[in-house]
Amino acid sequence: MKLGEALTLADEDIKENWKAYQEEFLEGEWMINILEKKHAILVTEFDRYVVEHPEFAVEIPQNAQIVLQVEGEEEYNEWSRRLAEKQREPGQPAVYVRVKGLKPVRSRVIKPELASTL
Repeated sequence: MKLGEALTLADEDIKENWKAYQEEFLEGEWMINILEKKHAILVTEFDRYVVEHPEFAVEIPQNAQIVLQVEGEEEYNEWSRRLAEKQREPGQPAVYVRVKGLKPVRSRVIKPELASTL
């Protein structure tokens, strides 16, 4: 099979099966990895926020499970709630923290300098 024929065949396959591929991707392992990465970032940022704003944590009960929820991200929110339910210990209080989102990532590098060699 020549390259052009293979590309045409692949293009036709994608057009015919796009919906199935999309559903498989969104419900499969790929989506879970995306949600896990998003969760790891949110947990890290929430921890930073609490360190920088300790007064925020005053109302959080001791040993409470924090369940992060992001405005407008129902897929993540549902996944986060299911994860929390699986991990919650009997009698452990749960606190839902709703956030509007994350600010764009910015560099934290302080005054970089260039050095060159010949």
